[in-house]
Amino acid sequence: MLRDDKDVALDEVFEAGAVVVDGYRQAAELSESDDSRSAFERLAARRQATLDDLRARLLENDQLPADPDPEREALGLFIERVRALLSPEPSATVVEDRKAEERKLKHTVEKALGFDHSPDVAAKLNALSEEAEAALEELESLGGDQS
Repeated sequence: MLRDDKDVALDEVFEAGAVVVDGYRQAAELSESDDSRSAFERLAARRQATLDDLRARLLENDQLPADPDPEREALGLFIERVRALLSPEPSATVVEDRKAEERKLKHTVEKALGFDHSPDVAAKLNALSEEAEAALEELESLGGDQS
């Protein structure tokens, strides 16, 4: 099956979204604070639900997003965990990594929105962009306070 630029852009959204979800889950595991663990778990669940809903909308429109590369995701999470362990401020590193992932997701969503989509897919992409923005604000409030 040939994939066009629109398909590639949507695949990048799902790949970036999977990295965000996995990053939050890992951050929750590493967190020693109940408040930040709860925040990371909530952010992961919210993002996963939106991605699942977007995937459902695409399937309804006969668009099949590619599955994320699990080896690439695992390597990224391993590198992130090592960085956090070696950092003098591991909690700050975790938050900064989450922010970077949210920014990347927001960028990939904006890129995908540059293509023509059905109204329901466009609405889900917009919701994902808004969630990323809200998550960035929440991460700012967490600061380095998740250890």
